[in-house]
Amino acid sequence: MQILSKYIPHGMVYYERPTIILERMAKYNKAVAICNVAIFALENRLFNADIELFRKRKARLEKKMATS
Repeated sequence: MQILSKYIPHGMVYYERPTIILERMAKYNKAVAICNVAIFALENRLFNADIELFRKRKARLEKKMATS
């Protein structure tokens, strides 16, 4: 989390693992924020990964926020 607060890392795992952990902790707002940063980085070609993974995760998290 400290890395994400100070930098925009180049690698999917820096975003994927924290969102999984935050989702399990039911901290959906923070997980969505990380997805937004990852989507921004991918849209700006800061690293290569499948952007759809983060878009789908974000949609799922938003759905969980709406039902909780």
